[in-house]
Amino acid sequence: MRYPVFHSQISILKSQFSHRAPRAGFTLIELMTVIAIIGILAALVLVVVDPQRRFQEARDSQRATDIAAIKHALDSYATIHLGTVNCDGMSECPTDFTLTGNDELSQILKDGNHLKTVPTAPGTPGNSLCDYHAFLYTGEIDYYNLRWCYETWTEATVNALEGNGTNYYCGWNTIEQIAVCYAGTVYDIPIP
Repeated sequence: MRYPVFHSQISILKSQFSHRAPRAGFTLIELMTVIAIIGILAALVLVVVDPQRRFQEARDSQRATDIAAIKHALDSYATIHLGTVNCDGMSECPTDFTLTGNDELSQILKDGNHLKTVPTAPGTPGNSLCDYHAFLYTGEIDYYNLRWCYETWTEATVNALEGNGTNYYCGWNTIEQIAVCYAGTVYDIPIP
């Protein structure tokens, strides 16, 4: 004998078995979509931020600060020594020092308490133009010059300094593609 099945009973049975626990987690497609979006955003941020450029700007800023400190120390030395910075008592003249902290000029500035430590140029491996150099001259007029580089300056930046009434001297090195600046007795320090 067959029992009659009512339509309402079937729908109740279906509804009891069709309820599953809510799924936990994400599907593979959802995860891959999120990872792709994060990757695209990270690439855009790196392009906008340009970390290499930021490091160059930081090194240029450090150079300007260091050169100002060295120039101040040399001017202080000059004030004590009758207003001149020259190479009297040095092994040769005119002379060029790469300021390393252990060279003859660095020792004079440290021994005279003009600088506690002589700053050295921030790393630009293989480019001696970016080292800090001091040139001392003795003659009718005693004077000195400091030389360093700015990595972020362009040829247009250097050309804009010429003839605008400033007392700066920077040149463009076409081989290294870098701005080389001088400051000292005659020239002021251009700030990036």
